[in-house]
Amino acid sequence: MLDHTVPLSSLLQNCIVLGGQAGSEKMRDWARRELNGYSGADTVPDYRHVPAAVMAVITNRAGYNGGTTRIDDSVFPAQVRDMIREKVDLGDAVLGGGIGELEALASEGTEEHRLIPSWSTFIKDTLNEFNMGPTSRVAEVYWSVSNASIRGVLVRIRTALAELVAELITLTPQDQEVPDKLAADQAIQFVITGDRSLTGVVIAVSGHRGWLLAAAAPAARYALARLLPEARVSGWPSPRTRSRSVRVNSAPVLRTHTNSGQGHGRGSGLI
Repeated sequence: MLDHTVPLSSLLQNCIVLGGQAGSEKMRDWARRELNGYSGADTVPDYRHVPAAVMAVITNRAGYNGGTTRIDDSVFPAQVRDMIREKVDLGDAVLGGGIGELEALASEGTEEHRLIPSWSTFIKDTLNEFNMGPTSRVAEVYWSVSNASIRGVLVRIRTALAELVAELITLTPQDQEVPDKLAADQAIQFVITGDRSLTGVVIAVSGHRGWLLAAAAPAARYALARLLPEARVSGWPSPRTRSRSVRVNSAPVLRTHTNSGQGHGRGSGLI
């Protein structure tokens, strides 16, 4: 994973295979999108966003004598500017292409790349309507993205893969070769959103024998054992265990106490 001679495309193809073995469609979908590209700007992860200058190519009415100038939304009338700001951030370049496309751009040997945003035609037409004189026109609007930014995105994708492996190692018991679905889904959630919330139902029981933790899936039990090594981790409590439900982050948690007679067991605020 840390060997930079291994192509990102190969690592992502391995993720698709691993996601299939784990039964995690989330892992397979993420790897497919990284390989093939994202279908819409709203689905592109934050690590694929880079700052960029918005440039306009301005020519005469015949399309000759072109020159470029940098623009921002301040050039538009207030009503148009507010509408644009509600929809897009002009200076936020969203690099949704597949890994092969990004790697090809990074290896072109140029310092700057012209990338066409999805809203390019709208901005071009709006500039021509409100900002151009009778002898000039905007022929093209594009992002100017540095090659360093493209390479930076590739590094962040490789880093996301390393974080994915690290999460899977943490969430998978040592005697288990393939992570289960919950572990794989949780690892992908962390890679994409940065959220490491435990999923599934977690149960904490305090009593004369110390902490007893139970979770809905082996991955969650294993993760809890790693986080709280002083705890004993097991499956579901017995029918004699009474419980009430609370919530931690996005995971429903049950605070319980037992009817064992040896008592001393009440839900604790530690979880």
